[in-house]
Amino acid sequence: MLDQARLDTVLKATCALAVLSVPPAEYLKNPTAPSFKITGTGFRVRPGRILTARHIVREWIGQISMRNLPPDRCVALFYGADGDRTQI
Repeated sequence: MLDQARLDTVLKATCALAVLSVPPAEYLKNPTAPSFKITGTGFRVRPGRILTARHIVREWIGQISMRNLPPDRCVALFYGADGDRTQI
């Protein structure tokens, strides 16, 4: 069983991979609005690097192409152990 410190580390590294329906700046003004579609999950393995499955990346690319959206609409949403939501 994981102790609380290790569980917190895992939670902070786990993210939802999503496609935004609005520009990133608009999303950040109201991150609780339903302005994204989650396509899968990933794990931060080091700063700036996320590990996920190939089919998740294909879904990201498919959503961007199908909806004719710019690439900056693919985001990773992180939720801290304390409930804070951040985006990279």
